[in-house]
Amino acid sequence: MLCVDVFSDGVNVATLSNADNEFVTIKSGTSLAAAQGAALIATFLSLNDTVDEAILRLKDLAVGDAINQASIVDKPGTTNKILYNYNGQVGLNLLN
Repeated sequence: MLCVDVFSDGVNVATLSNADNEFVTIKSGTSLAAAQGAALIATFLSLNDTVDEAILRLKDLAVGDAINQASIVDKPGTTNKILYNYNGQVGLNLLN
């Protein structure tokens, strides 16, 4: 059975806009959640992690008990963890 190791919050994410009068906009959706996961992995790789190390670090830095238990109760083996990027400072925090 396939299970989820971490979730990603794709709600109210600041992202670039293609509108002429806006540079940044707030959007929600799975595409934004996937981008957050990819960006964190890319950050860890830029810190010289191997792919396996980057994945492990992503799982280790995820925040536990952040998801309403009722949302995952019928998904055995799924952890209650959500990605966290330390407000965009994840790379700086890891270097200190």
